[in-house]
Amino acid sequence: MRLVATNRAGWFSLFRFSALLALLAAQTPVAAHAQPLRLPIDCRLGETCFIQNWIDLDPGPGRADRACGPLTYNGHDGLDIRVPMRAMREGVAVKAPADGVIRAVRDGESDGVYRTTGRTLAPDRDCGNGVVIDHGAGLETQLCHMRRGSITARPGLRVSQGAVMGLVGLSGATEFPHVHISVRRDGQKIDPFTGAPVAQSSCAASPPRPHRGLWDHPPPYLATAIVDMGFTDAPPAQAARADDAPAAAGSRLAPAMVAWVIIMGVRRGDDTTLRLLTPDGAILAENRTPHTRDQAQYALFAGKRRPGAVWPAGTYRAEVAVRRGGGVVASRTGTLTVRQPLQGDARR
Repeated sequence: MRLVATNRAGWFSLFRFSALLALLAAQTPVAAHAQPLRLPIDCRLGETCFIQNWIDLDPGPGRADRACGPLTYNGHDGLDIRVPMRAMREGVAVKAPADGVIRAVRDGESDGVYRTTGRTLAPDRDCGNGVVIDHGAGLETQLCHMRRGSITARPGLRVSQGAVMGLVGLSGATEFPHVHISVRRDGQKIDPFTGAPVAQSSCAASPPRPHRGLWDHPPPYLATAIVDMGFTDAPPAQAARADDAPAAAGSRLAPAMVAWVIIMGVRRGDDTTLRLLTPDGAILAENRTPHTRDQAQYALFAGKRRPGAVWPAGTYRAEVAVRRGGGVVASRTGTLTVRQPLQGDARR
């Protein structure tokens, strides 16, 4: 749920709707659960969304994701499916993972409070805005961090798999836009990849293939990925979040040109290079970082202040590559076009 904002770490536990559920104990019965679960989000996994945090399968104070890696935190009991900030602003639908009846709803929590202040408005509001769905036979799912005012579900409403519950947001204890899904059976946290209680599950360093468990199509494990990248006209402030930077307008008069990237799952020993190239292919700026520790998230900038009266027109390119053990494990390219001003237009 919560993440480092470049170089600092901190973990927390999920909020449960206990008080609210007590008020909604008498609910419409549903048929015994037999329908496989689907991911509760409208996106393309590994392309437009990413599983940033998996269930913590380390029984002790440490952490271990499904592949015994670092993409989780101590006590995390679900999956955090992350989307880029710009996608969240445009609207990404959160969907029911299976048929069921809405058991509990909470809306009205402001977005971005934790991201800005490092705390929630109340100690029991980590989940933010969300819903709990009863799927029958004691199985229920909880969806968290939805956008304030977006939830359309109401307690007692029967919903079909894929029905829109609301939109991905930034409510509750989160530093990045995502939907969290956790699964419970008879009130006990379970691992949807095995159907067993989380406390009885364990990681496998080299799983041969995704375990189906309760899933229709089990999501594959992706260790490292370029979550987002872009350009800004403003030099980044100290400890600034890359995806909060104003987007570059492609103006020839911009005071600076800065490329930024957010990487998920860098590992100790990795080497990341971000280059900003001019229209003729020359290196305008470069930032190379050797990583000395595992990090769930890492943000990198490379840029330069305007070297003359105006930026030369053309297409500028940013290239990022994460190298591990002699090979590239993640890479991406982005472009920014600076256009010639129209004749007589002195503003550009």
